[in-house]
Amino acid sequence: LDTQIETDGVKGVWAQQHDHKTLKPTWARSYEMPAYVSRESFGVIRLLRNHLKRYPKDLRVFVSIDAALDFLRKVRLPDGRFARYYHLENLRPIFANRDGTITYDIDDLLPERRNGYGWIVECPPDIL
Repeated sequence: LDTQIETDGVKGVWAQQHDHKTLKPTWARSYEMPAYVSRESFGVIRLLRNHLKRYPKDLRVFVSIDAALDFLRKVRLPDGRFARYYHLENLRPIFANRDGTITYDIDDLLPERRNGYGWIVECPPDIL
C-alpha cells in the first residue's frame, strides 16, 4: 500500500517498479519510465480484493482500491482501453523509445518500439 503513487494528495495506481528504499516510481529498462502504470496495477487491485475477502474490514485496503479505480476511470482512453504508462504529473499517456526518449504520441515511436511492446492495454473485465 505504501507504493501506491500519490500526486497532490490524491492516490492513483502503482508504478511498474519502485525504488527499494524510497518506494517511489523508478526506471527499469530504458523504455520503462517512472509512471503510473495501468497493466501492472490491475494485478495489484486483484491482490488487494483477494485480501478484502479475508479481511473485509481493512479500511486502508478498501480506500486504496477505491482510489485506484477512480484513477483508472479518469485516465481511460476514449476506446475503453488504457495506456500502459501515464505521466506522473499531468496524467497523459506516455511512450518511450529504446533510448529512453519519451513522447506523448505513440506514432512518434520507432516502428520496433511502436509494435513490439504493449503500450495500449485492455482492462480485465473483473477490474472496473
